[in-house]
Amino acid sequence: MAREQDLWVIPLICPGCGARLPAESESVIFPCAACGVLWEPEGEVLARREFHVLSGEGSIHVPFWLFPFQVVTKDATARTLAEYRVMTGNINSVEAERQGIPPLVFVPACTGMASHLMVRAGRLLTIRTPALARTKTFPERIMAIGSRERDAALMAQTIVLATIGEERRRSLSFLQAFTVKVGQGKLCVIPFEERGERLLHAAWFLEI
Repeated sequence: MAREQDLWVIPLICPGCGARLPAESESVIFPCAACGVLWEPEGEVLARREFHVLSGEGSIHVPFWLFPFQVVTKDATARTLAEYRVMTGNINSVEAERQGIPPLVFVPACTGMASHLMVRAGRLLTIRTPALARTKTFPERIMAIGSRERDAALMAQTIVLATIGEERRRSLSFLQAFTVKVGQGKLCVIPFEERGERLLHAAWFLEI
């Protein structure tokens, strides 16, 4: 007979090395610096979560979910980075080798950030679509990860819509047909410099 509700208590001990995993109250994914991996509760166990560390200078790494996506409107479908930039009215050029790749939406995954700041940070990164360089060095500090992939996917459409010009967003017929389809998400951590209560990524001219 199936139980109506199951409750598991999972010790925050790294399955790989036995070290205690650091966690804040709202964390849902936990880093193990000793093993260089992230662990996410799945049922009764901790499952390894693949992630990417982006290169750059910074005193703290901020987690983001990255989703490839396509946009469907009443007039067009944008499946590539070049098509998406045309849809948003972004006049910045795209390198030839990147024009045909799917666009990526950046969804902040950290805890404690106000929703409007999350949308702003995601919007700026999504519309700028920076080239991403990775490193294998595990970060010394990762901001607490407070959203799972399924939760971040729900915010993806809001962020993509925010990248569209305001005039189009005011059109009821445009909004009624507007749909964002996201693919499988990837977790990444991006280095930022701390400036008091703000975080700065100088190379991308981004402050959150």
